[in-house]
Amino acid sequence: MRTMLLLPRDGYRSTRMQSECKKNMTAANSDFLRVVWPAIKYICDGGDLHSCESDTSPVLDLLDKFSGIDWVQHLPGGVRGIAARVQWVDSAFPTYTIRCKTQSGNATEMEKRLKTDRGFFYPHMTVQAYIAKPRGSGQLLQVYVCRTTQLYDCVRSGKMRSKSNPFDGNVFAIVDVADIKNCWTWNEAC
Repeated sequence: MRTMLLLPRDGYRSTRMQSECKKNMTAANSDFLRVVWPAIKYICDGGDLHSCESDTSPVLDLLDKFSGIDWVQHLPGGVRGIAARVQWVDSAFPTYTIRCKTQSGNATEMEKRLKTDRGFFYPHMTVQAYIAKPRGSGQLLQVYVCRTTQLYDCVRSGKMRSKSNPFDGNVFAIVDVADIKNCWTWNEAC
């Protein structure tokens, strides 16, 4: 659930943009807890959530930066990771989007997930949520939950297309929900 911005090298604009990035991340975490988690908590077996992006724990920070885990879910008997992407939109799409290239050169969600072949940690579940604008008060339009392995099975088998974001130049892989095995869907009609 990370919002990446291309950060300029000059001090003032860089500080301002870093502040905007932090504000977006905080809004995404807040909206995830406000409207997304209540809608999906029962399908995800409940438990307690711990944010990897807003906590001061060095271990949670490592899970976020290197594994793309946004939330650690504590369940009776164990813990697992959840990756979440929150987007504020006018209307929802039946897709997952995965950042696969940034203008800044920072590691992307795609790179982090593909490291799982080498035995690294990865999120057990991936959540894609579409929330109506404005941030902080919009209603949940659509949310998808799937096992991360099933999402990346689509990526590895080529069931995706790429699209460049015209605002920041980042490139995203787009995976249709219909191609993901056992993807759970919630929409505003539920």
